[in-house]
Amino acid sequence: MHSRFRTLFRAYCFSLVLFTLPELAFAHATPVRYVPPASSVLSQAPTEIQIHFSERVEPHVSSIVVLAPDGSRVDLSNATVDPTDSRVCRVGLKRGGTGTYTVSWEVISADDGHFTKGAYVFSVGNERQNETTEAGEFQTVHSSSVPEALTLAIELIGEALILGALIVLTFIWRPMRQHFPQVKPYERDFARRFQFLLILGCILAWAGGAAYLIYKTNELASLLETTFSHAWGLFIPTTSALSTIFRMLAVGFLLIASQVMQKELFSAERISKLDCGLFGVLALIDFARARVSHAAASTFAPAFGVLMNFVHLLFKDAWIGGIIALVVLLSPLITRSRNLRMAAFVLTAFSRIASIALGIAGVTGVYVVWLHLKSFSYVLTTDWGKRFAVLSVFAAFLLILRVAEQLYVEPQITNAIKNNDDTNLPRVFSSLGFTLPAEMAIGVAILAATSLLIITTPPLAPRYSFARSAVSQGITLSLTEQPNETGRFLVTAEDPLTKATVDVENVDVTLTNQTAGIGPIVAPVEKRFGGGYVFREGLLAPAGTWTVNVTAQRAGAYDAVASFRVNYPREITESDAHAEDRTFGSFEVVHIMVALVIVAASVILYRKSSTFNRLGLSAFDAAPASVSLTLARRRGWIPSLILIAVVVCLAGGLPAVSPGVLESPFQRACEKANVMDVWHESVPERDGKATADLAMPGCTIGIGLGQYHFVDAREFAYFERPARARAQLATSPAVLAPNVPTMLTFSLRDYQGNPVQDLVLDHNRIIHVIIASRDFSVFSHIHVEDFGPATPEMLSTAVFPVHYTFPKPGQYMVSVDFTERGYLFSDQFYLNVGGTGMMSAPESESLSLQQQIDGYDVTLKTFPARLKAGAPATLDYHIEKGRKPLTTMNPYLAVPMHISIIRDDLMGFLHIHGLLPVSFIGKLLGDSTHASHFFLPNNFGPDIEATNFAFPSAGIYHIFGEFSVAGKVVVTRFTVRVE
Repeated sequence: MHSRFRTLFRAYCFSLVLFTLPELAFAHATPVRYVPPASSVLSQAPTEIQIHFSERVEPHVSSIVVLAPDGSRVDLSNATVDPTDSRVCRVGLKRGGTGTYTVSWEVISADDGHFTKGAYVFSVGNERQNETTEAGEFQTVHSSSVPEALTLAIELIGEALILGALIVLTFIWRPMRQHFPQVKPYERDFARRFQFLLILGCILAWAGGAAYLIYKTNELASLLETTFSHAWGLFIPTTSALSTIFRMLAVGFLLIASQVMQKELFSAERISKLDCGLFGVLALIDFARARVSHAAASTFAPAFGVLMNFVHLLFKDAWIGGIIALVVLLSPLITRSRNLRMAAFVLTAFSRIASIALGIAGVTGVYVVWLHLKSFSYVLTTDWGKRFAVLSVFAAFLLILRVAEQLYVEPQITNAIKNNDDTNLPRVFSSLGFTLPAEMAIGVAILAATSLLIITTPPLAPRYSFARSAVSQGITLSLTEQPNETGRFLVTAEDPLTKATVDVENVDVTLTNQTAGIGPIVAPVEKRFGGGYVFREGLLAPAGTWTVNVTAQRAGAYDAVASFRVNYPREITESDAHAEDRTFGSFEVVHIMVALVIVAASVILYRKSSTFNRLGLSAFDAAPASVSLTLARRRGWIPSLILIAVVVCLAGGLPAVSPGVLESPFQRACEKANVMDVWHESVPERDGKATADLAMPGCTIGIGLGQYHFVDAREFAYFERPARARAQLATSPAVLAPNVPTMLTFSLRDYQGNPVQDLVLDHNRIIHVIIASRDFSVFSHIHVEDFGPATPEMLSTAVFPVHYTFPKPGQYMVSVDFTERGYLFSDQFYLNVGGTGMMSAPESESLSLQQQIDGYDVTLKTFPARLKAGAPATLDYHIEKGRKPLTTMNPYLAVPMHISIIRDDLMGFLHIHGLLPVSFIGKLLGDSTHASHFFLPNNFGPDIEATNFAFPSAGIYHIFGEFSVAGKVVVTRFTVRVE
């Protein structure tokens, strides 16, 4: 039987050797450049689409689909990864005429299988000829999620348990047998516990790996709308899947080796070849994970980054797994033996290991943070930075516990041995009964937080570095390449001391090229914020040396002037080429200082523990201690388990700790400005157009074609400056009659009576007009664009006509909604349509919350069940067809549902939106219903919810909900009573 096991073991080893490590891989694939650019306008259609990603992408699973203005597919179905640069994905294109082209792409990162998909548009001919993109012109969605992190956390914990068990066996248990012969009666119990811990670690590592493969395959099946088996065949050849399978095979090797060679493992007196082999396999496991990490994706020495990440993972596992193994394997032995010298030896021996792990894991961890974080400004503005901040807090707690044990507990025990006095031991071991389990719990929580960092994309630094500046009249005038708008220069006026922008009346920019005999050209400028103006780089044509003259006009002071010589585009291209180079500054100084402190602490702790270890071994044997020497008490586990649960929630982004703690001032201003403003990462956008390719954290305002994403706090503040506007309504004919075509003309004016000039598309339309009759038998939702595009004349005069035919006589409410910058305005008008049989309010209304319309069964639930005026309310819709949940709903004007709430007397009106619901776990971990406003799938259902609103007053309300299925808008109506 033993021979058969050895034969199977050799076969397994042979299969493991054949299953070689996957190639060097890269991290989360994020687009950094599009060719042609997003939202660009071209004179003729390109012959190829290129998307440049931040990492390599899997060639066999990634795709690019291009739709022509008429909706037909015009790509050549030959999407491929560039053989010379696997970060570039390209597809051929055939001509599809003039208009707006939509590019949809789906890729899998060639590291850990993170899926990224998105869409953007460009136009050929006239700009925005075809506005059919419901969700806006640009969209990118990363698929990393907490369940994925959970699978990684389970695997990480399992691998740490395996490594910790082997470390305790090799470096603590075997020396104990040499110095303490009295441990011989406990050998069988130790072996049993060791096997349990090792098998548990292998099970967790296997379970985590298998769960990861299943979860990611299911996610891919949903993404591609295909079967699980087909998605499995696509995902398994990917780098991340192969790496996971390799790690699972390696874990299986460890388990089989430990069982087949169990006798050799426990009989060895010192490190053997078997031990080296087992530690080597564990190192390969961590190396395989490091090779498919964000460190490999860095443009700065990726091979060295992988090495640092590998060493960091290995020694972090050694520390965390070692403390778990120490408590599980040796605490019972010390408790029963009551041998104080043995307890001192165990604690100090592990402390030496932990000290080494602290130094190596700490220094390599500092390098990894420096590599990924890039700037302190990203700590409170990016998901990676926030999760790193949480991880740092718990790492600090772990270090505090370790320092307390090594500098307080161990000297107390050593003194008790030297003086043969156990008076203070009850207090010492009572503290150990809490600190060691707490150290275990925080270590496990750190592994959980690490898994969240693994699936989180590190911030990408801006590519632009060109800058010129000059001081004039006490003002610094700067000329830089605008990082948030590709192809534009930014002129800023700043205070030279405070660096705060100075709001000037106007900025004049003239361009001259003396060599070519061009100029001066007056460059049209656009104001972006107080003291900040942009103009197009394309004005500097042809290439050559240009003089850019800037004049900042100020009221009651001399104008500030500056002149800049720019060799365009050579200087711009050269500066961009070096913009990602890492430089030495305060960010680097702080990291070096932290690394030095960690090294010093590691050396001090190691020397202290080594001294205590020698003192303990040199002391004479004494009588058994008269007090309990347990290393872990039951009461110590309860707060430890609570710590694990809390850190997982914190690392996921629990909203309760985020406000004011892990938020930048810019983020706080964003979230306080408007209930629908969302802080997240996206490319910069203006009026629904992507202005740059690189995704950055910032504030998103608006929706669909009118969406803005600000990454500059100054631009956001300028956009959010106060606005006041109102609407006026004129009808033609002036006297309304039923069944007569009527023109409703809305004039939008500011508080001075001037046309509103900063109108923004709201849910893809310039204005929304809601019409409801007094008896609520008539309901319409119409827009200017239903009858033709909003012309430049309409926008300049802020006068918008819509056409409507009132079907019956009576009173009607006409409501108009429009948006000026970040402010939504709603005005209501009441019209009497002449004729006989004037309508009256409905005498009695059914309050049933179930309805069947056009073959759809719609159920509405309200929370609370008894609605109250002024109190928060929620509307939950559930829609079925043929007694089956409806999952084929489509976005309607960039949201799942538009909801109009009208009081029975027409005097109260609300226009809100139904969004996709968020799961309970998602809400706990900080997912926002607002996010579903921006990233809508093409198909969804059957549930839609509307939150964050309140009925303004008591009464009977009629709720009209509009959703879209296969291009048809379905209108539902419910009646509710509000107390």
